[in-house]
Amino acid sequence: MILNEGIPVIIEWHKMVLGSSFFIPALDTMPLIKEILIESRKHHIRLRYKETLENNLIGIRFWRI
Repeated sequence: MILNEGIPVIIEWHKMVLGSSFFIPALDTMPLIKEILIESRKHHIRLRYKETLENNLIGIRFWRI
C-alpha cells in the first residue's frame, strides 16, 4: 500500500494494460512519484508520469508504457 500525504492509495497493478493511466492528486509530488516508481518496478511495470492539473486538482498522471 502506498501512502499519499497520509491517505492510503491502492493501485491494482494486475489490471494495468499498456497505455492505461491513473491520476493521484497531491501537493508534495516528489515523495509520491518515488514511491510509485519503486512499487511499479516490483510488479515489472514501466511508468511515465507528468505533474498536471486536472479538475482543479494538482497531482500526477501516470501512464503504463
